[in-house]
Amino acid sequence: MAYVMMMVHAGMTGRSLKSCTHITTSSAVGESAVLVVTVLEAALRERSCHRRPCQGGRAGADRYHARPWPTDRPSLALECSVYPSSVPALSGASRTRSTGEFRLPAVTSSSDEDANASNTAEVPSPYAEEGFRVASLADVAAELAARQTMSHDALAARGPWRGWLAELGPLEIHGRPGRALLLHAHGAGAGRETDFHQQFGAACLMQDMAWLAFDFGYLVRMRCESRRRPPPRLPGLIEEMARWCQALMACVEAVDSLRSLPWLVGGKSMGSRVASHLLVELTRAAHAPLPVGWYALGYPFHPTGKPDKLRIDHLPDIPMAGLICQGSRDPFGTREEVTAYPLPESLTLLWLNDGEHDFKPRKASGETREGLISRAAQALANHPALGGKRQ
Repeated sequence: MAYVMMMVHAGMTGRSLKSCTHITTSSAVGESAVLVVTVLEAALRERSCHRRPCQGGRAGADRYHARPWPTDRPSLALECSVYPSSVPALSGASRTRSTGEFRLPAVTSSSDEDANASNTAEVPSPYAEEGFRVASLADVAAELAARQTMSHDALAARGPWRGWLAELGPLEIHGRPGRALLLHAHGAGAGRETDFHQQFGAACLMQDMAWLAFDFGYLVRMRCESRRRPPPRLPGLIEEMARWCQALMACVEAVDSLRSLPWLVGGKSMGSRVASHLLVELTRAAHAPLPVGWYALGYPFHPTGKPDKLRIDHLPDIPMAGLICQGSRDPFGTREEVTAYPLPESLTLLWLNDGEHDFKPRKASGETREGLISRAAQALANHPALGGKRQ
């Protein structure tokens, strides 16, 4: 059995035109035949593009959003291929042409504008001011290899590496790739530039781990426009983190001294939730290689004030070990709440005394946020997936 999937090659994966005229076609050959359809500018300007539900369905897929095609994009190329029904794919994400291996769509977010914010060879001014420079995946591998040979004191003096990767976005590296490599996704409202993340990156150095943190496309756009934006739906974030994960794991695989290092994927709050879903999807797609485990710095077990809307149904489907570092007063899941949840045995919980969602304790507790962050980094260095004992 086969099915047909149409993919739009102008940053609009998962969309199709409701109707259009004046098209030209080219011939196609082979089982994975390609039909390229060029839609003329006049037809696009007269009609709107409508988001359609992804193959296989997803939450919220019954919602349609109409938006006029931007006038600065005069044409659009559509690719139509025939696939066998067994081709693996991310749930809720568009499928790409079968080439014998799992591949992801050529976008970095579920929103076209968000993708455009990251898919640029030039460093946007907010990131240029932080010291980001144009870089490649080869530069990432070279930086990690160089950090392997440097002492902790030398790396502390060197500071973080910040590179802008075309078609991916901003990447920041802290620490030393000795024990493990950590791919980190930020929370919903702020990125890896916050004090919390910078302190965690410094703590990873002391634990002989390399911390690689990226910004989602919607946050890049938010910073460039200097206004707050909500994150896109979960499938788009999973898709984007998958591209980062596969690209970085592939570039490290090419370096002998880095190849054997294990990967952990995780993040802060929303980023950890995305990482947990990512492992479910990659496992279902039989993608290899895979990270050995995942982690969360403040997992959002439920929205604040809505303890009945739990986000734990998928956790038993993760075959890898997980570690959640949670403040005992976290409004997204307090210790009293979480201890009553039916969590899988593969998941380890580290409770940070008196910490809130950002690990900030009350003064009367005698704890400090820096101390709790350091404790979380130490627990990650002893992650069960890295051979550490379960707590």
